[in-house]
Formats: sequence, structure tokens, C-alpha cells
Amino acid sequence: LSVYKGLIAGPVIHKAVDNASGGFLGGIVTGFIHAGVVQNIGAVYSGMNLYNNGFSGGLVATFLTSLFLGVRERNARLKASKEENQ
Repeated sequence: LSVYKGLIAGPVIHKAVDNASGGFLGGIVTGFIHAGVVQNIGAVYSGMNLYNNGFSGGLVATFLTSLFLGVRERNARLKASKEENQ
């Protein structure tokens, strides 16, 4: 039963990282990563499950925000250099 609770609460907490997800595809990637982290993060703090989803959401948001912003910045630079060469 506890596995199902984690899988149900995961999409609810996913709203914590929704703005950082970078659109529909990013949201799907974020959801899968968050679900995996939620199931395994308990080992970090000795199995205390009270703040499992929130802590996992913060970790996923921290990682994916920098990743998606970096990709966005890289694409903007490539587009600008492509326009300069035309």
C-alpha cells in the first residue's frame, strides 16, 4: 500500500517542479525522474518518509532547472550565431 501512496502523491507534488519542467516533454521527464527519486530517497535519511515527496521535488527541481535553463541558453546562442552567419 505504501508504494501506491508514493505513486499517487508523486503527481500531486510534481506541481512543485512544474514551472521548471520546460513544457510537455520536460514535464514527462520530470515526472518519471521524480517518481524514481521518491521511491529511493528514504535511504538518505534513515527511512523517515514524512517529507519524502517534498525533499525529492526540491532535488529534482534543483537539478532539472539548471539543466533546462542551460539547454535553453545553448539553443539561443546557436540560433543567434546561425542568424549572424546568414
